[in-house]
This record gives sequence, C-alpha cells and structure tokens, in this order.
Amino acid sequence: MKRLLRKVLSRRTRSCLAVDWLRLRARLRHQRGGQSLPSSNKLHFGCGRRCVPGWTNVDIVNSPFDIDLASPLPWKDGVFDTIA
Repeated sequence: MKRLLRKVLSRRTRSCLAVDWLRLRARLRHQRGGQSLPSSNKLHFGCGRRCVPGWTNVDIVNSPFDIDLASPLPWKDGVFDTIA
C-alpha cells in the first residue's frame, strides 16, 4: 500500500496528508478532554520540541499541548497575558 501511494501521490500531497492527520489527532484529543489547564499565563505557539520554560508551549505534535491551531483553543478567553 505504501509503495502504491508513493507512485500515485506526490511528495507534497503525502506531506499535506500527514499534517492533516496530525491536526485531526490533536482535535480528537482535545474533544476527549486530553488537555489540562495551562501551566502559565504565557502562550508559546509552534514550539515543536523547543519548549520555553515558564510558558505554556503548544504545537500540532510533540509538545506538552498538542492542538490544531485552526480549531478553537481549549482554554477560556482571557487565560493568557502574553502570546508569542
């Protein structure tokens, strides 16, 4: 199956599908209540594996809070004082 997909789909299409899968996984985790309260009032978007101490670090994958940035954030308005 993997070999067939490589023949049929371009590298870019396969990459986009992988990102869409990660976004879906993050949304499903959020819907099941997999996210806890933020640890800080400072929000760091797109942290990847580079977490900033003292901040709530978020990304689509491999972060303390995996979220889909195209969906509503899992926290109430006014929780964060600083966003970077």
